[in-house]
Amino acid sequence: MGIVLARVPGARAADDPLAALPSDRYEVRTERCIGCGICRKVCRYGAIEVTDGKARIRQDLCVQCGACRKACPFKAIDLVQG
Repeated sequence: MGIVLARVPGARAADDPLAALPSDRYEVRTERCIGCGICRKVCRYGAIEVTDGKARIRQDLCVQCGACRKACPFKAIDLVQG
């Protein structure tokens, strides 16, 4: 028998400050972004494009996992609470 972990919809895990609620979204702070593409490389969902030297998050593909924010060495990705 195994353990099954599930997240309650709309609940933020107390030990995960990067966890996003359904109304939240990740956004690139263009003044900090240098277009290195690290965020694009770690995004498993293809939700990040780098154009004109800046990253852009496609909200229609983003699943709000936070991998991009954790990987960005320039702290250019913020969680914007909705």
